[in-house]
Amino acid sequence: MPGAIGSEVASACNAGGRFFAFATVIDNHLTGDPIFVPAVKMASSGLPSPTPTPSPAPGLTPTPTRTPTPPTSSTPTPTAVPIPNAIPGVEILNGAMAGLANLGSGTASIADIANTGKLNGLDAALTQIANMSPQTTRKSGNGLIIDYGSGYKAKDGAIYAGSATITTGSFVVSGSRVTWTGTMTPNNLKKDGRALGSGSATWSVDYTANGSTVVGDASGSATSTGNPGDSGTGSAHFDSTLCPKYPISGNITMTQAGKTSTATFTNSCDGSYVLSGSGLRYDTFDLSVKKCDGSYRTEHFKVALVEVGGGILKDPVCGNKSLSGFSNVRAWGTVTDTTVKLTFFGQIGSPVHSYGGTFQGTRSGPGQPFTGTATYTVVGACAVSYSAGSGEVTLTSQPSSSCNY
Repeated sequence: MPGAIGSEVASACNAGGRFFAFATVIDNHLTGDPIFVPAVKMASSGLPSPTPTPSPAPGLTPTPTRTPTPPTSSTPTPTAVPIPNAIPGVEILNGAMAGLANLGSGTASIADIANTGKLNGLDAALTQIANMSPQTTRKSGNGLIIDYGSGYKAKDGAIYAGSATITTGSFVVSGSRVTWTGTMTPNNLKKDGRALGSGSATWSVDYTANGSTVVGDASGSATSTGNPGDSGTGSAHFDSTLCPKYPISGNITMTQAGKTSTATFTNSCDGSYVLSGSGLRYDTFDLSVKKCDGSYRTEHFKVALVEVGGGILKDPVCGNKSLSGFSNVRAWGTVTDTTVKLTFFGQIGSPVHSYGGTFQGTRSGPGQPFTGTATYTVVGACAVSYSAGSGEVTLTSQPSSSCNY
């Protein structure tokens, strides 16, 4: 019964006959994949009584029964399928801040892109942005397509899949001022198997550019179609004379699973921001790591974490500060009241050695320490994998946000 809501009654022709009942539901909202749904046995009181087939009297021709005309009714509105384990907005924002940190380091800077748009127009600006990540990004019409295919491994070990389309709504240049608006629509976009947004986001950029001086605002809003209660909205103010890479003021408000948090930008110019809201919990991850030769480093891999919206990630108050000697530190994962799975990455030394891995653990409840095992790989002068257990790795609760170590 495609698209219908109802019931069917079947009877066996032979004594002892049995049925194997099931349904196939098509997931039109996300993937279009069929989902097997087994039948559920009802109590006898809930079963409809079969209608007996009448036998005509001898010599009489039975009168056909008219097919009843179904009553006119409106088509029911389909219910959105909730997206489980969706990535928290704070994790997306952390990724954006990490991306800003890389601008100007062998790639175009914010000022470069801003001036290209002002002097040479939209097409040139889009081409410049696409050329920064040619493996995953290409120009398409008046926008961009970011395509990770079935799986793309980022430098920090995260696996991205799916795609996103960025479309320009308007692009206006007036003297040194540029206004640029558009939308971004994800298409089954995922990070480590978790949904990275659904629905679409609207954004706008309004700035003035004069050489290396760029001053302006970026704003946007998004509402999830998979989890309609989830949303994000806000703006960020940039002034390259005070900070060439990061916003110096503004805030973004994010709501997920009924809880709201707010990111507030400051002029610290280190990639950090202040996170406030309900239900935030804080932890510290501390891992004693080994060198290529199997001996322990003096420095531990240590990172402050925050639990928010079912996710656990590097506390944004840390920004891009070097933590216990490690730089480019990133951490993200999922957490419940009793379980955690954390992915981490950082770099140290000269020549640079990269450390990346995962920690999985359990705890008796919120506020209690996790016990578990970490597996990680060091890549530099070698490529060696290690595991760490009790006495080598801890994930403990903290009373507040802090990066003071």
